[in-house]
Amino acid sequence: MASIADEPERLTSHGYMTDSIGQITSEYLPDLNRAMTDVERDPGSEKWQDIEKLYPIAGSEARLEHSDVTKLLFAVGQNEEGYAAVEVGQKAYMGKLMEYHLNPDLPVHLRMSENSSLLVEQIATQAGEVSGTLALGVQEALGAEASDKDKQYEHAIAQRKNWVSGGVGTVVGVGTSFVATPWVGAAMGGGAGTVTSVVLEAVFQDAEGQALSEAQRTGGQFWQDGLSRNEAVAEDAARAAADAYPSIDAGDAGTAARASARQGYFNARLIVDGQAPGILTDY
Repeated sequence: MASIADEPERLTSHGYMTDSIGQITSEYLPDLNRAMTDVERDPGSEKWQDIEKLYPIAGSEARLEHSDVTKLLFAVGQNEEGYAAVEVGQKAYMGKLMEYHLNPDLPVHLRMSENSSLLVEQIATQAGEVSGTLALGVQEALGAEASDKDKQYEHAIAQRKNWVSGGVGTVVGVGTSFVATPWVGAAMGGGAGTVTSVVLEAVFQDAEGQALSEAQRTGGQFWQDGLSRNEAVAEDAARAAADAYPSIDAGDAGTAARASARQGYFNARLIVDGQAPGILTDY
């Protein structure tokens, strides 16, 4: 990850590697999300202990830097298969985290907070930043001129449905979460009625519809459309989790998730531009 962050061309100039890098990235989403909080890794700090509870990991954590994560996601987003792997994975991860944290049976020592709204907001904000950063990578790839290339991104998302529903998993390695490894979790626990299934179905239906649309979008339009879908999926996830475990009103959960997902998505642009000024083309 640090290598790609230092030289994004290692990935963007070798697109055939991006689907594999995207899949690897999706297996480390708990570690990525921890890094993106910018909380100092101090085992004795209550702040860091809260992050450990918010994004639990089985095994050893992959210690990542926020700047490296951002640059990797931006590079991965410039390839449709890499984009699909991480985008779908993050959405599934978001849903599973909400379901996990809103479950009233979660032991007290594993709880970050008793404030359900706060938990929903935290999870949705981070998920929004991941999606926003990926979408900025797509914007860079699509450019200012509308073309059929935007359909390749939607098709890649839609293809993930067959991948997940077919039960295809990956080896669960160091740093993956016992709560929400996206692919294994989706394949093994993504049956009808789960929060994950609600989230994935919304993502796939939207992608399938966009892939069949005759409209062609510029990179900027893709990013803007992604904002709307990110808000909607976050709201759906929060509502489904609140319905499953009524520790918070479903309407309140949905509203909190939508607003936080939007903020996280906007945060991505500020962070990408701040960490690497000038790399974004103004569309």
